[in-house]
Amino acid sequence: MNAGLREEDIQFQVREKLNKEKIKLWLEPYYNQINGVADQEEQALQLLCEQLSPELNIDPELCITALRNLQNNALESLKSNKVFKETGMACLRVRVSGEVPTLLRINVSLSDPTTEFLKEIAKETGISHERIKLISQGKVLLPDETLASQGIKNNSLLMAVILEANKEEMQESEKRFKTLESTKKDVQFLAGRSNANNEYYFQVENQAGVTLNLPFHERKALVTAMAMHEKGRAALKKGDYALALVLFLEADKEYSECTSELLHSVDNYALLHLDISWCYLCLRNPAQIPDAEYRLRLCEQNFHKSYGPNLERLMAIKGATGNEAALFMRLHLMQGIVLFHQNKRNEAKQQFERVQSELSGLKLDDNKICLLLELGYTNAEARLGLRAARGNVEEAEELIGRKRREKDLAREKNRVQLKYERERIKLGLCADGQQYCEPSLVDKLVKMGFNHNQCVQALKMSNNIVSEAVGIMQDQPHLLASSSSAPSEESIAQVASLGVEPELAREALEKCPELERAVKSMCSMSQSPQASEALAAASASAMSFLENFHKKRKGKIEKEKQAFERVSEGLIDNDLTDDHLDLNLAQEEQFLMEYLSLLN
Repeated sequence: MNAGLREEDIQFQVREKLNKEKIKLWLEPYYNQINGVADQEEQALQLLCEQLSPELNIDPELCITALRNLQNNALESLKSNKVFKETGMACLRVRVSGEVPTLLRINVSLSDPTTEFLKEIAKETGISHERIKLISQGKVLLPDETLASQGIKNNSLLMAVILEANKEEMQESEKRFKTLESTKKDVQFLAGRSNANNEYYFQVENQAGVTLNLPFHERKALVTAMAMHEKGRAALKKGDYALALVLFLEADKEYSECTSELLHSVDNYALLHLDISWCYLCLRNPAQIPDAEYRLRLCEQNFHKSYGPNLERLMAIKGATGNEAALFMRLHLMQGIVLFHQNKRNEAKQQFERVQSELSGLKLDDNKICLLLELGYTNAEARLGLRAARGNVEEAEELIGRKRREKDLAREKNRVQLKYERERIKLGLCADGQQYCEPSLVDKLVKMGFNHNQCVQALKMSNNIVSEAVGIMQDQPHLLASSSSAPSEESIAQVASLGVEPELAREALEKCPELERAVKSMCSMSQSPQASEALAAASASAMSFLENFHKKRKGKIEKEKQAFERVSEGLIDNDLTDDHLDLNLAQEEQFLMEYLSLLN
């Protein structure tokens, strides 16, 4: 059992009893304004301990320790209130996360930027202030903003998350916190890239692997939020709860840019609230219980909307509830822990007993997992398949195979759609400026015997109306000649004669109008010396333009590639779309046993 958790539990029970009985430890007979805690006051505390110890069923030594701690806390608060009133200097309490959480009290001006306060924490902890993140009311404090502007008041209790490091771990630790600062920049850079125009990009898919089409602003916010969430989950898998929590809270900020209708229609947002609450628990920080309670309530509402209160909607859609039941079990466990820290012990015990029953039903036979592993499936696939199939190996194998096939089909469909979208953009906009020329209509007209370039031009002029495009090509071909931007084979040959590769010559003619004019001049002047010189000069200019164009494009692609690789590093394999359901339940069982032991 966690010793710190046991001490907190006792202190919380004693405080609740004192509040109920309206006992004030900073007043007589427990404290004297002149002498402080002398023999008489100590005796009064001992008598109070003898009264409370049997009533709360607490060991007398632990009870008197809790009374003294509560008295010191109350006196410190009174002192800080007085100092704040007289000098304007606030006393802030900071709970530093770790296996054994530490509580700091630091005096600071609320008008100071958060960075100055971080430096004070760094002095107390011996950790670089750049590796400390402060959290209050579910938000990461911005270093350049003042404490007051971010809602911090005298006697506020803040949470500090750090990456602990010894000498051997220091370099890796610094790298991980730099990852936090760079991840958001990389994600936001890639989120603004569309799949049609860029080699490296992120896209949003539903659970079937089908790409969702959203307005640009909302897509960018949603992609950024989901990528930050995924990066946080990768840190969570490694047990780096501090980094995971900060990434999750950054994702939460991005989600706030999305419409409520979208957030309530998907379970990603609900899962984020559950993940944030889970980090609070793993970091042993009950100070964030109010925020956790709020997030768990939102999570439960969204789960009920997505799956049904008793998973009935999920059963109707998927025919199984095993994997989502694991999420509900974690949610119920977290709700029980919140009740415990609110000193609602009876309600907490009932909730934990419910979780015990749910946990028992979710446990899997190791031999069955091994059978599926021998068939070439992953641990995650085996767990997910067996839970969905209620432990039946044959059904699990069939479910896993079907899931793989569905994913492959969706990926192939998206690949074909992406190729088609890129081709549309390459062909260009129609005359109305609203729609792109449709490649499928071009192919249709080419099969009818028309020239490819003329088909493209006619469809663009007719806004993709096939009958009108045919009419233009048959009755008004002169319009196509004047509007066509495709270089002629003769022009390509003229530029190629200067020693330029034909494909490069074609691209130069398409992108550089002055080169096209020089070629026409060359043809009309019967290859005079002046025309030849003009063509050579225009060709050199075009080649220079193309060299810069490709250099910039290569740099842009390389920048996107590097950002994509940094963000993708360590991410969970997205071929497993149900990864958020893959819980091995070991931590859940450990926390359950820990809290049950405090109630027994």
